[in-house]
Amino acid sequence: MKRRFLLPVLLTTACTRGESRVPATPESPATPAAPLAWAFDAPAVWGDRVRLEDATEATRHLSARVFNYLPRDTTIAPQGVLGIVVFDSAQWARARAEEGPPPGDSLASVNGQVFVASLPQSNPFAPASADFLAFDSLTVTLDAVRRTFRVLP
Repeated sequence: MKRRFLLPVLLTTACTRGESRVPATPESPATPAAPLAWAFDAPAVWGDRVRLEDATEATRHLSARVFNYLPRDTTIAPQGVLGIVVFDSAQWARARAEEGPPPGDSLASVNGQVFVASLPQSNPFAPASADFLAFDSLTVTLDAVRRTFRVLP
């Protein structure tokens, strides 16, 4: 049975009465943002080995949620198998223009917000370890994410 994630996209600032506000910066003036939500049908194989968490680091996006693999070796920090990052369209254009690999691939663009899938570039665990094998079995492809991702009205 697949686990379904229906998630309000919460911005990294306080929300009151259903309104989300983006803090003012030189690049982004303060404006109300439509409260958007997204859904993703997680693979059944993820079971209890993958946990959804908010990404808390201060970065150039509006919000981010990460599906973290919980290693069997509890001395190792959880590792992301999928991130869903929301940029405003100007932020996304700047991120795409930067040198190096892009921060992910666009899944949808709605009301000036771009939803991006961020997948791991490699397996972070020691080859042939239990966590290496488990992490590999839990990775998803961009096509698989696109098939079950949707922005909700």
